[in-house]
Amino acid sequence: MTTMLVPALPTTAESSPATVGNKFAALTAAAGSTLVPPAWCLPVRWFEEALGPDRLRRLPELFADLTTTVGNDLVGAERELASILDGLALTPRMRTVIAGVLAQLDGPVAVRSSTTVEDGPAVSHAGLYESYLRLDSLVQVEAAILACWRSFYALPAVLGRLRAHDTDPAPRMAVIVQAMADAHLAGIAFTQPDGTVTVDAVTGTAEHLASGAEAGTSIDVPPNSAAAEPYASVAALALSLKTVFRRDVDIEWAWDGNNAQLLQVRPLTAQLHRTAPTGPVCSAASLYFTDTLPAGLVLGDLADVYLAITTKRSQPYRAARAAGVAIRDGWILSINGQALNDPALRPACLTGLTGDVVVDLGHDLRQNILPAAGLLDFLSSAWGTADDPLTVHSAIIRPFIRGLAGAVAHRQDDGTTAIDHSAEGLMDINRGMAGVEQILCPPLTDPHAWSALTPPAPWTTEALHTIARFTDVLDADMRGVYTEWVITADGPQFVDHTDPGTDHDTVVPTSGRMISPGAATGPLLRIPDSDDLTRLSTAPIISMRSVADAPASDFATKLIAAVRSLPAKPVIYARRPYAILSILIGDVAGMVFEDGARLCHLAILLREAGVPAAVLDGPLPDDATVAALDNGSVHTR
Repeated sequence: MTTMLVPALPTTAESSPATVGNKFAALTAAAGSTLVPPAWCLPVRWFEEALGPDRLRRLPELFADLTTTVGNDLVGAERELASILDGLALTPRMRTVIAGVLAQLDGPVAVRSSTTVEDGPAVSHAGLYESYLRLDSLVQVEAAILACWRSFYALPAVLGRLRAHDTDPAPRMAVIVQAMADAHLAGIAFTQPDGTVTVDAVTGTAEHLASGAEAGTSIDVPPNSAAAEPYASVAALALSLKTVFRRDVDIEWAWDGNNAQLLQVRPLTAQLHRTAPTGPVCSAASLYFTDTLPAGLVLGDLADVYLAITTKRSQPYRAARAAGVAIRDGWILSINGQALNDPALRPACLTGLTGDVVVDLGHDLRQNILPAAGLLDFLSSAWGTADDPLTVHSAIIRPFIRGLAGAVAHRQDDGTTAIDHSAEGLMDINRGMAGVEQILCPPLTDPHAWSALTPPAPWTTEALHTIARFTDVLDADMRGVYTEWVITADGPQFVDHTDPGTDHDTVVPTSGRMISPGAATGPLLRIPDSDDLTRLSTAPIISMRSVADAPASDFATKLIAAVRSLPAKPVIYARRPYAILSILIGDVAGMVFEDGARLCHLAILLREAGVPAAVLDGPLPDDATVAALDNGSVHTR
C-alpha cells in the first residue's frame, strides 16, 4: 500500500540524502511499497539560508578550535554556539510555504530532524536531534522547526559527531513535517540476520519507548511463524524493508487498528542491540592499579585513550607507591543516566571530590578541566542523560592538582638532577607558558652537598631529595626520563613522566641559555605573543614522541603559510616555547625564546628533532632581520 507525499521538492533528484537528509530520503524510498503518513520536508539549504552568511562564517572557526583543542573547552564552546544561534528565525517566504503545507496536511503533525549524518550505515546518532509531536498550529510548528535546527548544534549532538570523527561545521539538517498517525499502538522493530524480527510496542506513540522512558512489550517473530496483530504485520513490514534496503533495518511504526504504518526506517547499526540496559548501570575501576577490569565496565570510545594512559603511567605509579612517593589515582568509569542521577548508585570516584578534575570523554574529547563540584552537571549535559537515561557512557576522571608550584626533573650524566620549577604550575611549564627557575641538585651519593643545599621557598631539602631519588629510580629503567611533579603543602606529588628515548641530546646548563644544541641561520620570523598561542598550547595535542598535528585553526593555518612563504627556513622568535609551535618543526632552522622552561614539551621535541634552540636573557634588537644560533649563543643583524 502507498500514500501520497505532500510535494516538497519538484524533482526526485532533490529528494537525495544530501538535500533532505537520510531519514526523509529513506521514507521516500519506502513509500512506493509501504504505507507512510503524508509528509513534507524542509531541505538542508533552508537551514543554511536561515543561519545567514555571518553565522556561517563563525561556525568553521569554532569547530576548528574544537578540533585543535580536542574538545577541551566544551563549556566555552557551548556558550559560543548559543551565541551564534541567538536570533535564528524563519524567513517570511519559509513561513508562507510552511503555512500552505499545514493546510494540506489538515491535522496535528509531527516535526522531526532529518540530517545527513544520522541514520547512516555505521552511525545512527539516534536521539541526538529533536522531535516534536501533536502540533496543531503554525506557531507551534515554526517553533519546533527552529528547535530542531538548534539541536544540530546542541552539546550532545556536537559531541556525538566528534566521537564519530566528524568535525564538519556545516548545517546538515533538513526537517520533516509529517501528519500524525492515528496510532492505537506504536513501537520499534528490527530485523535480524536469521530472519527473526523483534517488535517492541507501547500504547500511543513510540517516543517514550525510543527514549527509554517506557519498556513496552517485546516479541520475537521467528521466520515463517504465526503471530498476533499487530506483530505479524509489523514483522512483515520490517522484512519487506530489509529487502528494499538490502540490509537489516530498524524501523519505527504505528498501528491504526488495521494497518502498520511506517514512521522511520534506518540501517541497523552496531549501536543497536538486544542487550541494551533497562535500568541503572555503573562500573568503575582504578586507573593505574587495576590488572583486570570489571566484567561490566565498558571502555567505548575511550579504549585507545585508556590503553595509552595505563601503558605509560601504571608502572611508574606503582613504582612511586612502592617507593613511598605521593601519587593520586584516577578512575575509568562506565555509567548511564539512571545511575549517574541516583546518589545511592554513584561510585566513590564521583562522590567526595574536591578541587578540580580532568575528564576524558573520548579519543577526540580529551582533558576537560573543571571544578569537581560541577562534574555531575557537566557529565549530564555532555551525555544528554535527561533525554536518554539508559545509554551507557564512559569517562576517565583524574584529580587535577594545581599545588604551590610545578616542576620537571631530569637526571644528568654527572649524577646531578636539574629541576625546572615555577609557581605558575606544571601545566604552564609543559605548555611553554611559565617563567621558570632551576635548582641543580647534587648527586644522591654526595650527602655533604645535600646538607649544604639551601632551597628557595616553598621547597625543602627533603622535597628535592624525594624528586631526585625517584627520578633516579625511573632513570635506571628509562634512560633520560623526565619526571613531572606538583608541590603541595604536604610535599611533592608525582604526576607524570616522559621517556624521550635515546635520540636526543642531553641538556647542558653551561650558560643556562641552550635549549637544543647545534648551529643554524636564517631570516628572523617574529611571532607576536597572543591569546592564540596560549589557548592552543593548552590543548592535549602534543605527543612527547612526535610533532603535534597541524590543527585546523585559522591561526595555525596562517602561521604555517607565513613560514613556508619565506625564501629560506627561518629562525622563529617568540616570547616563550609554546607547545603549539611544534607544528613548525621541520619547516624552521631554529627557535629562540625570551624566556621559558628548557624541560618543557617543545624543548624536548626540538632536541629529538635536532632543531637548534635557545632561551635568552632579554629581547632581540627590534631591527634584527637575520639570526644565527650556535649552541645557545644567538647573533643577529
